[in-house]
Amino acid sequence: MQSVRKKILTIAGPIILENILVFSAALVTTAMVGRLSAMDISAQSISVRLVNTLMLLFKGMGVGVTVSTAYAHAAGDEERCARVLRRTLRFSLPIAFVLMGLVLAMPRVFISAFTGDRAVIDATEWYMRALGFVIPVTCAHHLLVGSFNGHGDTRIPMYAGLVINAVNILLGMVLIFGGFGVPAMGIRGAAYAYLAAHAAGLVFLAAARRIRHPAASGAGPGGPVLREVLTVGIPSALEGLLFNAAMIVLSRALSPYGPESFAAYQLGIQAENICYMVGMAFVTTSTTLSAMAVGSRNGPLYTAYFRELFRLGTAVAAASALILLFLPEQLMRILTDKRELIAIGRFYLLAMAPAQFPQIYVNILNGFLRSSGWKRVPMCVIAAGLWLVRVPVACLAGLVLHGSILWIWAGIAMDQFTRLAILLVFYRRKRVIETTLASFAAEQKV
Repeated sequence: MQSVRKKILTIAGPIILENILVFSAALVTTAMVGRLSAMDISAQSISVRLVNTLMLLFKGMGVGVTVSTAYAHAAGDEERCARVLRRTLRFSLPIAFVLMGLVLAMPRVFISAFTGDRAVIDATEWYMRALGFVIPVTCAHHLLVGSFNGHGDTRIPMYAGLVINAVNILLGMVLIFGGFGVPAMGIRGAAYAYLAAHAAGLVFLAAARRIRHPAASGAGPGGPVLREVLTVGIPSALEGLLFNAAMIVLSRALSPYGPESFAAYQLGIQAENICYMVGMAFVTTSTTLSAMAVGSRNGPLYTAYFRELFRLGTAVAAASALILLFLPEQLMRILTDKRELIAIGRFYLLAMAPAQFPQIYVNILNGFLRSSGWKRVPMCVIAAGLWLVRVPVACLAGLVLHGSILWIWAGIAMDQFTRLAILLVFYRRKRVIETTLASFAAEQKV
């Protein structure tokens, strides 16, 4: 049991540290841009959100690379690991360059999806074009990170995150505000720093790949390998798209409550993420470890990972829930000094406290489903929770009944519990664990 827990912590630890680095750097970057004009703040926020939405496809492909690489790595087939990465890069990079071309050619079309304010669109156009150049870079980044995660080496992505954040902050301070003989560039400096930081992170990952896996050529057929990645990657990408679409609808449902409620909601999400940074690590950890157990056809290890992840997940969820229950105002004060926002955000955090348990359990269950062959189920479960519970409750409360905003917070929590209930029923009816273990035993007999 100690070796299983050590393996889990070895993979989860760097992911947690990376989440903390990313969150901290985002706060610093937001603070720097926040000292510019309101239009600059809107341009940066909208552009980053748009690029991140376009990146969902490649982030999903990275999950597919993680699962396929973990299968091959556990089986000792490093050549197949290299084929997974090489074939996915060849498939994904052309798509990334096409998306980059579309952003450069028609940025206003993309920006209009988020705002109809002509002044904001005009202010955002240049920044959106600049960030378009980062799309191929981020595509390669997600796939390389997926490859390292599949090998169980989550430290390299953590170091890459450190490089990106350090360059973005240090270079941003100089380019945005000026210094060392460089004139202040304002929002353009923020864009240049963002591009340079992601380029530096990609160079670091590529160099680390050559050092860690110098003998892997990737020679051999690629069709079956790519198909395996796509069966995991596309549903994973659709999960992100479904979530983003639901967030747009939810934002509109919050509009009748005024800008203070919307701002408090945004800050409340960030405050919740302070506690949930550890829980987010269970997404990659459960996917990687369960895929390794499947790849090695090791039933006892598969079961041990499942049980220990649930024990650790319960402890993490309990700690997060207690912090949200007893320190909601303190968390909100980290992000704002406005009393009206703290008062609204406090109730959001209280509503999210019990939801910490289903969030982490769903992350673990989805990871095991992806590695055990049920690759579209997580997407369907998320769609059910979002579009049958969260969005209808929000629209009914905000746009139809104009009820208390607490109903919207309750709907978000209900979404998490609905997902968990669906997954538990699915696991029981399909006997997911038992079926997977039985397939291992059957293969060993053959």
